[in-house]
Amino acid sequence: MKSIAIRIKQSRELKGLSQKELADKIGVSSSAISQYESTSYFHSEPSVKNLIKLTKVLNVSFEWLATGRGIREIEDFLLNEKNTYKDDNRLISLTKDQKDVLLLFEKLPLDWKKKYKFTLKAITSHLEKEG
Repeated sequence: MKSIAIRIKQSRELKGLSQKELADKIGVSSSAISQYESTSYFHSEPSVKNLIKLTKVLNVSFEWLATGRGIREIEDFLLNEKNTYKDDNRLISLTKDQKDVLLLFEKLPLDWKKKYKFTLKAITSHLEKEG
């Protein structure tokens, strides 16, 4: 199982953050992040308070970051639930009716999907103009 140091480093790199940027976001020094990510015997691990801050900045679950078990990214879990999708950086849960319409739509041939999508865009555009 990967160590907490590796989980922190990989998560930071996935977010495209430098050690300094991550340090600034959670209120510690760059050397503290370096220590957290070190796999040497003499490294230091973050306090629970800093682990919580790390989970928020890195968008990972506390359980996964602390232990390596459980779900890594909460957003990924929700997206994989098939009833949630991401739109403009918002997670949106689908109603049963919306799921039913999507399932029916998926059964259509591609040319029909294009026609219905075009029609729905035209209708919603018209409704938005009417206000």
